[in-house]
Amino acid sequence: MPTDTDTRYPAADLAKLHVDAYTLRHVDNLTWDQVAAALDEPVAVVKDWAQTYIDRTDAAAAEQQMSLFD
Repeated sequence: MPTDTDTRYPAADLAKLHVDAYTLRHVDNLTWDQVAAALDEPVAVVKDWAQTYIDRTDAAAAEQQMSLFD
């Protein structure tokens, strides 16, 4: 289920779930199956949530970076 159309959670809760999925996988080094179990969601959903968090933070960082050759 794409996260941008996931209406099961309020936006603030969904944003936290994105962070949680990323943190559990990439900081706590859980397997995707463990992340899915911890968040009570299918593996495909938690992978999408983690990627959504990565995409959002990458975009925010890109907006803050100065151009090298302006």
